[in-house]
Amino acid sequence: MHINGNKVNSIIQWGGGFNINKGESVNFGGNSKNYLNIAHGTNKSTIAGLLNANGKNVFLINPNGVIIEKSGIINANRFVASTSSMSNADMWKFAKLNENQGATFSPVFKPQKAGSVVNMGNINANDVLLIGHKVSIDGGNIHGMHSANTSGNALKNPSNNTASKVHLVGNEVNIQVDGIKSNSIIASAYSKGALQQSTTSYYNYGGKGLNFTTQEYDNIENKANKKLVTQDKFEKHATIGSVKDWFYFAKGWNDDKNNMRNFFSTYKLTSDIDFGGNQGKNYANYCISQGQCTSMIIGSANNNTFNKNFDGQGFTLKNINIDVENIDYAGIFGNVSYSDIRNIKVDYMGGRINGNNVRYMGGFVGNSLHNGSFFSDISIKNIDFINNNSNSFFIGGFAGIAGGNFTKIYIDNINNILGKSSSGYGGIGGFAGNAKGNFENIAINSINNITLKVNGPAHAGGFAGQLFTGEYVKNVYMENVKNVKVDAAGAFAAVGGMFGEIGNNTNFDHIYIKGLENIYVDNKYAQAGSYAGSFAGRSYKVTAVFQNIAIEGKININANATQSAYAGGFLGCNGVFNMGSCGAQGGNNGAYIHNVYLYFKEGSNVKAKSYWDQAYGGESYANIFIANENNKNISNANIYHYINDFNKNDYIQDKINIHTYTDETQANAYKDFLSKAN
Repeated sequence: MHINGNKVNSIIQWGGGFNINKGESVNFGGNSKNYLNIAHGTNKSTIAGLLNANGKNVFLINPNGVIIEKSGIINANRFVASTSSMSNADMWKFAKLNENQGATFSPVFKPQKAGSVVNMGNINANDVLLIGHKVSIDGGNIHGMHSANTSGNALKNPSNNTASKVHLVGNEVNIQVDGIKSNSIIASAYSKGALQQSTTSYYNYGGKGLNFTTQEYDNIENKANKKLVTQDKFEKHATIGSVKDWFYFAKGWNDDKNNMRNFFSTYKLTSDIDFGGNQGKNYANYCISQGQCTSMIIGSANNNTFNKNFDGQGFTLKNINIDVENIDYAGIFGNVSYSDIRNIKVDYMGGRINGNNVRYMGGFVGNSLHNGSFFSDISIKNIDFINNNSNSFFIGGFAGIAGGNFTKIYIDNINNILGKSSSGYGGIGGFAGNAKGNFENIAINSINNITLKVNGPAHAGGFAGQLFTGEYVKNVYMENVKNVKVDAAGAFAAVGGMFGEIGNNTNFDHIYIKGLENIYVDNKYAQAGSYAGSFAGRSYKVTAVFQNIAIEGKININANATQSAYAGGFLGCNGVFNMGSCGAQGGNNGAYIHNVYLYFKEGSNVKAKSYWDQAYGGESYANIFIANENNKNISNANIYHYINDFNKNDYIQDKINIHTYTDETQANAYKDFLSKAN
């Protein structure tokens, strides 16, 4: 596209927004020296192609934001991008400016507006002004204008010329240390400022200094109490925009090259990264060239635990295979402590996590032991299998051990999670092997099989094998987490649709489990106990609260043990702790249970079997709600089942409501269940 203006100052209002697709170009020519572009609509402006102004001055105004992609190129004498809206009166003022006034025009900064300006590409201009709520140079370059005789593909590269001035204005300003070439770099940040350097650059050259100044921007609307962030308050951020950057992130962090662990406060993704798993690349032994190999696991050992902040900025790590042995921690991150990790997507694209002699293994992190860590806005999907053969271990779709605070986590499409041990204990779950934190707004979808085979104590759950600390688990939705099975030979074995074992006074609230099929445990150890339930195999904390919980499916619950076996439609065991049994049963010893709805499709069952008869201490407890004796702390518990599938033995008539249905009444029964469960 060619744009030729005849006046000194030209104003173009783009009704459908202003964008340049990759491979396309917009050329500004003619007699006009200054082009003011106003982008209308609700979308940000994306520059993925070439904006070529032949030495003229280009202004781009879009309140929704301006993004210069990796493939985006700007060539101009002066380039201004702003997210501050302009009135018709402001536009007329610009139109009437003389040539020099128009060339030096600077839009107002409106701190309350939300649009951001991000440069991941190449800006070649002698004078650059970027204004937005957030202004970030994320792996992009800002150099001076190309020489007059530059043409063709050369226009798409950094000019290597020096810009006379670069000014960045925003509530948050992030400056790329190794991307700006200018005699004058000015930052006007009013909330937060950071110097950014790629991990590749830092690994090879150490911390680069940057000569920049901070100063007030002279055209601010409603500044209020906002104060300029001074130079000494700028944070240090590492940027990761390629597989090479991730390589040096991992190697630099794990080896602490150039004191990397202490230099940066935050690590940030600036692009999607493809790890080439479907091409035979191994994340745990990754080579970027002949002889240059390392484990990409961040925090792969106790002596290099990751303890900083990580912001994925909505980008995706994808196409991953992890094949690893003889280490403690396996995952995208290995061992994490007191970190804040957020805004990242992980798509294994059918890849796997395959371990031998690994202690802690997860789809995202091997071990997050401390409650001081925060995980939010993270998705994990498309894992073929997570498998580990080890002495003792914890394995989960998200984490081996999940300690900390977790919110807005989404797990989707894991075929199998499998753990095997011939001599130790095991914990395994769709989210975590062992949970030790607070969990809110979690969704888990489509895990076919969670299977644990150990010759020791065993815990398995659709969400987690065990829960031992944490104040709450709330707003959790699980669908088609189908089969949770344990084959054990230990002092006890517990399995549940949500948790194998609960050992903490936690508040469980607003939880929906749909599509559950098989909960199975078989424990052949002498004098051993087994516990199975659609929600949990065993809960032994008397002040735990279970409320607003719904579970539905054609559910088969089976507990088999050498000595005592407990199988319950909701809980296998609800009482105080006593190794190998439910301890004190009945009375007020169980947890508080309110507003629980169970819908058993036709063909469901709850069974318990002891291999010993009663003469040798064998006991079997199976019940439609809780396997042990009735609990007084129950209110509004509702069970829907096919008329021929269950009897009603040992339920509390004034606290547990039994709704049976036939072929003819099934649809209405399910409708009634949904109306109450939702």
